[in-house]
Amino acid sequence: MSTKTNDSHNQKNSLLLLFASILIALLAQVFTASPARAECVYEGETYQTGDTVGPLICMPDGTWQPQ
Repeated sequence: MSTKTNDSHNQKNSLLLLFASILIALLAQVFTASPARAECVYEGETYQTGDTVGPLICMPDGTWQPQ
């Protein structure tokens, strides 16, 4: 086997390893990401998403909406 063919084979393996590593990193981010949670402020108090104050509920975008 010539050195030229062997170098080409090593380059292909290195490229494949690089793409596999990138794919694994991207998939890990997708599967470990958590939904965004915002905080809502009402009369100076901070509330988490889903908290209620009277007839209002704190939404994920940080706004208050009627229940």
